[in-house]
Amino acid sequence: MARLRTIYLSDLQRKNMRSTASTWTAASSATSRTGPSASGRRQRSPIKSSHDLERLARPVRFSEYSELRRDLPHDLRDLNRRLLGLCRNRGVLPSSLREQLLEKDESLDDEFYFAEVTVRNTEADPSLDDPSRELESLESIMQSASHCYRYSASEAAWNQKPEPIPTAQPLDQLLPANVTSGLTVGSKMVDYALLMLPGPNCVLRDAISRQLDREPQTINQPMYEILREHPIALSIEMKQDPGADETCHQLSVWTSAWHARTRTLMLEHATDDEGLAPRVISLPLLYAHGHVWRLFFAVDRGDAIDMIEFPDGLVATNVLQEYKLLATL
Repeated sequence: MARLRTIYLSDLQRKNMRSTASTWTAASSATSRTGPSASGRRQRSPIKSSHDLERLARPVRFSEYSELRRDLPHDLRDLNRRLLGLCRNRGVLPSSLREQLLEKDESLDDEFYFAEVTVRNTEADPSLDDPSRELESLESIMQSASHCYRYSASEAAWNQKPEPIPTAQPLDQLLPANVTSGLTVGSKMVDYALLMLPGPNCVLRDAISRQLDREPQTINQPMYEILREHPIALSIEMKQDPGADETCHQLSVWTSAWHARTRTLMLEHATDDEGLAPRVISLPLLYAHGHVWRLFFAVDRGDAIDMIEFPDGLVATNVLQEYKLLATL
């Protein structure tokens, strides 16, 4: 059985993981989060607009949810249905805290509550089994977020204690190329990743161990130690200010590199009779700025990647919205 763990990329130690195979070499450390490699020797194709994303060898297209919701892949349909329920605030609040929550907001309807069943893995933090403690934590988060918003706090202050942030840079060979110039784009990184942690007797863990005996010795797009053997389940980018275009470019290039690595792994293990290249599983991505959280799904369309934004952006400024965000995550 696999568990999930949030990885703060700022906590990862920079390591030089050079491959011995000539076809797979780790990218040299970057001096900035969005710039080219530190050597400066390789010319890059800039990403300045959505048009540049559509000129990639496998285009990345930002698509309207309303246009594609009837054409969602099977691996998203059940999740989409549950998220639409959360949009209507159904089953968001713990019923054991009904009286406490009504004191804070008398407008909360009965359908907002859910009957509690202990389904969480509280091994890391037993306090999560106590709804009151959870409510206290959410209220504390709201207070901290309001403080950051009021005083225009830095990006780091919104998310963690200030400290130097190293980069988890995708391998050069996985970066997408512009179809006109043939140049690969500049590397883009994200702030956080939610990773799968396969259990000791999990089939997935055994498969990953076998894969790490081959080059490149990673199942993800970067070569950081913790990211080499734990599949990325969710990528998150945080911003102090909206800056939507630049963030969309970051998520697009990061996801394109992940797709390239995942497709390679799938093709390596595909049987001869499977015919067409396998479709990569849809990947959720989060973009947060201030109190606002936006959810995207990267959907493999074969010759392109559709980035579909879920229509109900979360603005976590009250208890109901905080619980709604928690349920979404």
